[in-house]
This record gives sequence, structure tokens and C-alpha cells, in this order.
Amino acid sequence: KLISRYAAGRILDAGCGTGYYLGSDSVGMDLSEGMLRKAMEKSGRACQARIEQMPFREGSFDTAISMLATLNFCPLRLAAAEISRVLKAGGRAMFSVATVYDGGYTFSEKRRAGDRREKKTQIQKKSFSMRLFSKDEIVREFANNSMKLVHFDSVFILVNPEWGNFSQFPLKDRLLLGLERLLPLKNYGCVYFFVFEKA
Repeated sequence: KLISRYAAGRILDAGCGTGYYLGSDSVGMDLSEGMLRKAMEKSGRACQARIEQMPFREGSFDTAISMLATLNFCPLRLAAAEISRVLKAGGRAMFSVATVYDGGYTFSEKRRAGDRREKKTQIQKKSFSMRLFSKDEIVREFANNSMKLVHFDSVFILVNPEWGNFSQFPLKDRLLLGLERLLPLKNYGCVYFFVFEKA
């Protein structure tokens, strides 16, 4: 819904994976050769690169997206600067990140979670360390790069995420996820969604 509402013009998908979000006027970028092969089948326009060192000229894109947790695996300060650099004035960046509350906390524990900053995870049988973020940290870093927050949302406030589990949510969890849309508790989500606009 965020992409259909905010994405326009020439789009960069940084951390495109298999190209799920790639369309006719978009360019994919990822580190994984295997993922890029799949993305190339869909779009034909994708390259291997790091988000903190993108091979594009300044102002190349109208929109940059980075869904799931790409920004959790790279230096945020450098990534925010590069995203801002490759966007045109008035361009938008949309992305999601795992947050400091991504730890299987109960709601009362979320309110006391504080500064839990790293989480170990596995991707394709390789171990990685994810940096976890607070909302304020993300907003500050993008503001330092002339980017203004225009939309914020989150998920997994009352329901714990089960990463890698592709089965259907039980009815109870679906009801709780629906309830999350109505509650003013967005800062406690395990996954944050941001839309920034470049000045």
C-alpha cells in the first residue's frame, strides 16, 4: 500500500532480492548473485552493489525503496547519505527496518526494552548480526541528509513476528494485527515503515 501510494517515476529497489517489487520503470540492486539472477528474469535491470556505495549518479531516481531489513545490515549513516544522494529533489525514500523491539517481547517488556541494539540471525545458513533501530535514530539520520519524514507506521506490536514462517496467521493473530491499525502504539512495533521526502 505504501509503494502504490508514494512511489512514482524512476524507482530504485535497494536490496531487491528476487525482484518482487520491480516494475517496468525500476532498477534493482542487491548483493546476492542468486537473488539478482531471479530479479533479472523479472526486470532485466539490476546490478550488484552495496547500499552504502551505489553506482548511480546524483539525482538518478524519483523514488528509492528498501523493504524488509536491508538497512539493518549496513552502516545507517552511510546508507542514508547514499539514498539521499541518488534521489532527485522532492524524491521519496520508502523502507522498513527491524526495531529495538524485535525480540519476542510481551507488550509490557516492549515498554521497558530500552537500548537492545543487536540481534543474531541466519540467512541462507549464514550467520549475521542485525543492528536494531529506534524511530528517533532513523528520523535523525535521514534529517541529517535533508530528508523529512512524511509517513510512519509499524507492525507486530501485539503479535510476535515469526520470521521464516510462511504459514497463515491463526485467527487470533489476524484479529490482533487488525487491532494494531487502530491503536496509538506505533512506536512499539517490531518492524517500522518510513517514507521520507528529500528537500
